[in-house]
Amino acid sequence: MSIITLTTDYGDRDYAVGALHGAIRKLHPNLIIEDVCHSVEPFDVGEGAYILSHAAHEFPANTVHVFGVNSAWGPNNPHLVARFNDQFFISADNGFFHILTAIKNADQLIELEIPSTQTHELFPVRDLFVPAAVHLAKGGQLSVLGKPFGQKLCMYQHMPTVSQDGNRITGQIISIDRFGNCITNITRELYHRVGLNRNFSAQLPRTGSPKMEKIHEHYFDDEIAGNTRTEILLFNSANHLEIAIQSGDLHKNGGAARLLGLKRGDHLTIDFR
Repeated sequence: MSIITLTTDYGDRDYAVGALHGAIRKLHPNLIIEDVCHSVEPFDVGEGAYILSHAAHEFPANTVHVFGVNSAWGPNNPHLVARFNDQFFISADNGFFHILTAIKNADQLIELEIPSTQTHELFPVRDLFVPAAVHLAKGGQLSVLGKPFGQKLCMYQHMPTVSQDGNRITGQIISIDRFGNCITNITRELYHRVGLNRNFSAQLPRTGSPKMEKIHEHYFDDEIAGNTRTEILLFNSANHLEIAIQSGDLHKNGGAARLLGLKRGDHLTIDFR
């Protein structure tokens, strides 16, 4: 079974996603194509990396993942392929690989070689990523696609930070789901590594926002049952710290995002004591 997944910021209003499917089918009609997400916010590498990296855990070995967010080629934005956790990832070097390999290095990392006859500047995901993905999905060797990438990866500028005294984590909201839940880039691993089982208070950026001092285990907590406007912190199924309210819905009651006045890029600080 050969699988190629697609994650892009193309949306569903034009031909782009259909063109990717067609280009793959033209090269290999029998491949399985899985659309992970095409509604990543435009150029938002952080949100896209969060979505793809956690979806990828559920796919079998040798799945090929195409990441078509902020993918334009340039001298400072080369196109790379990584073998990581027994799967392949194809993306521009736009911060995606820095997020993907933040804890563990890639097993292999190569820079895609661009054929001199290939036009790729306007639609590189179709014209460069897809042929590489099909080659890998058919069992082709990674090494024939290019040369080892020996340069430093592009750094993603919005990773969570820890204060010098180890008493504060500052994270950022990287995604808002359809329920209005605000997902941060603070992981369970980072929280426990820095927190060391200490008490804490978490502060939202909204003026006058109450501090939160507990990590809840579930969206529906008996302590706050019936109060759908109470904000809670919990680690979601991807082990990212999330700001939520009970029974939130972004398009009905507004969810945590609208009720708390939060948006992507807002910061959350956690102070340990």
